[in-house]
Amino acid sequence: MKKIIILFVLVFAQNLYAQNIERFEYFIDSDPGYGQGSAISITPVTDLDIYFTIDLSGVEDGFHVLVVRVKDENGVWSMAHSKPFYKESKSPESPDVNISRIEYYIDTDPGYGKGTDVPVSSDISIDENFVVDLSGVEDGFHVLVVRVKDENGVWSIAHSKPFYKEFPTTEESAPLITSIEYYFNNGSTSTTPVKFTDFTPSNDVDIIFKADLTGFSLDGTYIMVTTAVDDAGRRSLDYAHSFLLTEQSLFLTSTNGGEELIIGTTHTITWGSTKTEIIKIEYSTDGGSNWNEIVLQVNASAGSYSWTVPDFESSECKIKITDVSDATFTDESDVVFTIEVSVELTTPMPETFTVGNPFPNPFNAGTTISYALPHSGDVRIAVYNVLGQIVYDETFLSMSPGYKSFVWHGEESAGNSLNSGVYFIKVASENSSYIRKALYIK
Repeated sequence: MKKIIILFVLVFAQNLYAQNIERFEYFIDSDPGYGQGSAISITPVTDLDIYFTIDLSGVEDGFHVLVVRVKDENGVWSMAHSKPFYKESKSPESPDVNISRIEYYIDTDPGYGKGTDVPVSSDISIDENFVVDLSGVEDGFHVLVVRVKDENGVWSIAHSKPFYKEFPTTEESAPLITSIEYYFNNGSTSTTPVKFTDFTPSNDVDIIFKADLTGFSLDGTYIMVTTAVDDAGRRSLDYAHSFLLTEQSLFLTSTNGGEELIIGTTHTITWGSTKTEIIKIEYSTDGGSNWNEIVLQVNASAGSYSWTVPDFESSECKIKITDVSDATFTDESDVVFTIEVSVELTTPMPETFTVGNPFPNPFNAGTTISYALPHSGDVRIAVYNVLGQIVYDETFLSMSPGYKSFVWHGEESAGNSLNSGVYFIKVASENSSYIRKALYIK
């Protein structure tokens, strides 16, 4: 059987806001390093839509992964885009087979042929845009999976795409935490949950409270499980902390791990104790291998200490408290926390007027057009149909410079919904303009 080359066609699009794409490269399976992949000749542009053919004669039959990436004129590489494929040698006598079915499902595979059908005309190669109904899908993370079948009944590799669904609301503010609930578990039984509400509702709560340990046996190991509840009744992930209850006890409550502290700021270390008089407090920047003094003596009954975060960046930090008179009573952070420098991020003003591509595209409810305005001035947005007629026209007066966006909902200027089809969106400043194409699907 004579082997032939299978052609693999890829469409790649990149929008980098006025940064020219200067290099396009690919590799199969193993990454040779940035700039070492197989280069595809291109002319530097800001938007790249390219078809290219890859020689697979040196690739063995079986499953592989094609990876592509681009580099802009500043030397910044894009995220790598990967595409699985299957190579199978075939004889010249074996004709290409038409695709007869496209189907998709979300999260759970119902079985071959039982997914949601996408109506298509049978052909060797199909480029299909379709809308997925998410009305019955709960908010949260999901995976959309698409596969095709040919006329011989052979199914393709399934192509998956993760997505996040969130029902839009008019309120974008973070929910308020209204209560803290906790309970204890000794490994076999759990106590009745206790609700703590003696604080001002906020979207970021930092509180100290005393838990009721009445009736607990001494010298027993327990787990305290804490949960935050917001004003909509939604519960956070549970946080569990184990402790040993003795007649004398000492346990750290904060900083207990996972926090991000800024150098030079003041942070409150908190603890709980019984029959303990004086403690010392230390910190570590190497996960607990070595300890540095914070304070040698502090009254345990104080329950807290204000600490100025030291000038030492580390992601392996811990706090430890120890009874000065009996070092066997000690506790430290369950997991590491981070000490870092405060970084203030600012967005530079754009230097030129540029317009991004509509997203999403195709669209149903609305599509967003982003643009960069280097100077104050008027901005006009006009939408044309395929006949060249203006169907929507709006001018924004005296816009301030910066990065802006506009959402078009597929309607006329009067607010009436338009028919499905291709529309051309023109965004114009006082000195230049751009036209972007969008597909509206009702």
